Amino acid sequence: MATSSLYAIEKLDVSNYETWTVQMRSVLIHGGLWKVVTEVKPTNADELALWTVSDEKALATIILSVKSNQLSYIKNCKSSAEAWLKLKEVYKPQGPIQKVSLYKQLLSKRMQDEENPQEFINAFTEIADKLSETGINIQDDLLSIILLSSLPKSFDNFVIAMETRDSLPCFSALKIKLIEEGERRKRQNEPAEFEQHDKKTQNKSKFKCFACGKRGHFANKCKEKEKRNSRETAMNVIAMTNMQSKFDDTC
Repeated sequence: MATSSLYAIEKLDVSNYETWTVQMRSVLIHGGLWKVVTEVKPTNADELALWTVSDEKALATIILSVKSNQLSYIKNCKSSAEAWLKLKEVYKPQGPIQKVSLYKQLLSKRMQDEENPQEFINAFTEIADKLSETGINIQDDLLSIILLSSLPKSFDNFVIAMETRDSLPCFSALKIKLIEEGERRKRQNEPAEFEQHDKKTQNKSKFKCFACGKRGHFANKCKEKEKRNSRETAMNVIAMTNMQSKFDDTC
């Protein structure tokens, strides 16, 4: 993964503009350079001199955070503001094709039964945010309806509970409730796993140890067998010692 050496952010390529622009803005703010990208160039001579130095630093920072195969878009830019706007034009189209594509993605988004609700909501919200950035702002109630429509049949009871309320929850509140529902279902599965483990433990009591004749364990885990083996070993050592002593006496 190619990264900016100063701030360890992933360099810009064809697939990560949304993430890159957020991180790059933070890099420029941290360096006190963001104002030269967004504000009007001063006319005062003294201010202009300082502005020019900052603008050159900002432009260099942007260029160093772009992959080499993407540099052709900004290599001729004379200012950081020009480079920033050029990259926005390239990677963030605002035309009808982009708007229709994002709207279709939002309507066709479906959560799978095994999918984590939190992860699904993040992906769903990201599409809605991208659509909003193109100028298409979907009403809050409609977003809630689309989200409810995207849930699998296993969430039918949850959907009915939301639909039968006096008023439909706002989108932000619905996201929280869906996450809570996912956590509740996760907790419900934990006792089942414990119960299954407990059954396995109980089933083990049916087995009989061939070493001691007792139930509840196998011969390779038999403590009585271990004690008996220890006693036999000790007796053998004593017997061997006595034999060696008698042999020495006869010599």
